[in-house]
Amino acid sequence: MRLKSIYIENVRSIKKQVMKIVTDSTELVQPKQWENCNIYTLCKLFMDNNELLELQKRYATPGKGYGHFKLTLLDKINEYFAPYQDKREYYLNNPKKVQEALEYGASKAKKIAQRKIKIIKEAVGF
Repeated sequence: MRLKSIYIENVRSIKKQVMKIVTDSTELVQPKQWENCNIYTLCKLFMDNNELLELQKRYATPGKGYGHFKLTLLDKINEYFAPYQDKREYYLNNPKKVQEALEYGASKAKKIAQRKIKIIKEAVGF
């Protein structure tokens, strides 16, 4: 239950940030300009060219508001980060795996450090 509440809180936080994106005051019944729109600029990070062309058409359609575009952006952000959220959830549910990974990394780092220390000691004359 704890993980679900963390996930929901993350989604709410992202939604809150997306909904605060600054836009102009173009009326809902008017077409919107996508060229200088902050929402569109961010969408370019998460969408391919076909999706961007479709979004441009939606900007030109009267009756579509910036709130609609913000929700589209939010969906794309959530879709993009879903695998990472799943992986985070997996590791939160499997602390033993995290401990194993840390121990493996520490062992590897220790071997490298020991070789470097030996080289340094020889160079210094110890």
